[in-house]
Amino acid sequence: MGVVYSFGELLVDMLAQPDQQQGLHYRPFSGGAPANVAVAVAKLGGQSCFIGQVGDDFFGHWLVDSVKQYGVNSRYLFTSSQAKTALAFVSLDAHGERCFSFYRDQTADLLFDLACLDQVDFQAAAVFHCCSNTLTDPDLANVTLEALQRARQQGAITSFDINLRSALWPTDRSPYEAIESCLNHVDLVKASVEELTQLKPDWGINQWQDWLLSKGCQLLVITDGAKPVRVITANQQFEQVTPAVKVVDTTAAGDALVGGLLFGLANGLKQSLSFADWLATDELLVAVAQAVACGALTVSRAGAFPALPTLAEVKALTQKADI
Repeated sequence: MGVVYSFGELLVDMLAQPDQQQGLHYRPFSGGAPANVAVAVAKLGGQSCFIGQVGDDFFGHWLVDSVKQYGVNSRYLFTSSQAKTALAFVSLDAHGERCFSFYRDQTADLLFDLACLDQVDFQAAAVFHCCSNTLTDPDLANVTLEALQRARQQGAITSFDINLRSALWPTDRSPYEAIESCLNHVDLVKASVEELTQLKPDWGINQWQDWLLSKGCQLLVITDGAKPVRVITANQQFEQVTPAVKVVDTTAAGDALVGGLLFGLANGLKQSLSFADWLATDELLVAVAQAVACGALTVSRAGAFPALPTLAEVKALTQKADI
């Protein structure tokens, strides 16, 4: 199987948990959208490599150990003594839906620069994945764009999760413009209906899919909560139903889905298939079904890394739910 490279933030999710005295205490979980994807691939049995930076502090070292524990290659996970590790405080409503409060001002992940990127060898990458959280800062956005270009030059399929977190964006920086700058270099896009509506309130899904396909996107995956996942390529469209589960925590739902999809893609590429050829096979259908199962299993458990499923769990759910 080819290696899936994932680039971006690795941070601590401080998950709010009410106590019997009607107060709150916070339990730390390892997280960060691209880090979740890296761990998702590894827990499924794939080869995964994470690219990023944490602070040279207690939380940073704890996160590095967490990534290694799950079998992710941490060769390009750097530590910085110049800044602290980012934190995200996460509260959940009665339905498990999350609300984020980020502590990410001048944190170590934002200081990942071209000198760090120059140490990354993309030759082993079958897939390179990132999301919009590395576009909130202009300098890091330039690094993200350069990483996408270098990965493509080495033959990697490029994957981008819009993963819009409005609270991370400064008021003077347009998420749409920053995201658009990357999309000319992306082969696979994952988005939610909510995110697309935030970016372009006057656009419908058909406008989005036409626009993204015109920019070179070959595979578009659109989620909408528990509703069927919409899958779009230049030659076909279909929907994949999501299995019914009891929702506990939706924090890593989309990341689990992306990880499952990229796991299937990397396995297909190992069989000497091009991306276009893989999209035309039943392997795409299998990968999407397993990706949806990954998301469902993850929301049924608390946290990010611990909630991500194994391949055995995914196969059991797909058989049980007949997806």
